[in-house]
Amino acid sequence: MGKFEPMEYRHESNAVSLLNYHFVFIPKRRKKVLVGEIAQRLQEIICSVCNENRWKIIAMEIMPDHVHLF
Repeated sequence: MGKFEPMEYRHESNAVSLLNYHFVFIPKRRKKVLVGEIAQRLQEIICSVCNENRWKIIAMEIMPDHVHLF
C-alpha cells in the first residue's frame, strides 16, 4: 500500500478524512451522445457541482458512451 502525503487529507473543524470514489456514468443503452458541446457542458456541470461541495476531482474522462470520474 502506498504512502499518502498530508496535503491529500481533507481537514475540517474536527475531522480529518481521505475518501476517494470512482464513478462511471453511462447514458441509456450506452448510446454515443457525449460528444462536442454536450461533453463540454457536462464537464462544466460536474466541475461546478464539485466546486460547490468542495470536492476535488482527481481525474475525469468523458468518452462518447461513458464518463469516468475519480
